[in-house]
Amino acid sequence: MIGAKTVAASKGEGPLRCSDVRVHFENLRQFVQQDRVWGSGYAAAGLHRGEGVKAQAESSGIQFEVCELGCRSNTEQGVDEMIIAKMAYKIFRQVAPNPPTPGVIVLATGDGNGHLEGSGFLPALKAFHHLGFEIEVLSWRHSLNTALGEWATQHGQVIELDHWYEELTYIEYGRQAKTRNELYRKLAQQRPV
Repeated sequence: MIGAKTVAASKGEGPLRCSDVRVHFENLRQFVQQDRVWGSGYAAAGLHRGEGVKAQAESSGIQFEVCELGCRSNTEQGVDEMIIAKMAYKIFRQVAPNPPTPGVIVLATGDGNGHLEGSGFLPALKAFHHLGFEIEVLSWRHSLNTALGEWATQHGQVIELDHWYEELTYIEYGRQAKTRNELYRKLAQQRPV
């Protein structure tokens, strides 16, 4: 969700460090869940900003892992791989005794790194789609990987988060996220009649 910093600048939030813009996990869960049954949620982040949000995520029913950044690259590729592994484990753990009824996999990212080498989120989403799961990708408009966005548009749904910035984020020691009731009202206005 690093792309929120760029959206913050476009909204006039002023100069911010990436770690100042935080995801409001309870609102994110409600945004994803809406009128669906919540199965489970999982999030991961790099060590330099993970510990501060772990409790908030877990109090919202989202399991949270703090990962170290890559020692050579200082990137979050390991975070992505942990998310993919957790998604696969949750699904394939159920396959052995009895195949799960495919539901919806919602992935909040814009990252399509590694797809040319057969790794990363895109190949994983393709595999889950092949098993019958519906796919939704949530991303900031400017940070959505082209290949991931094109595939998700053709085989699922892409939901741009820019329009939901004030409901899904807050600024640490600054602007608060919109309330859950404000989120519900906005969601109700978006639903087809």
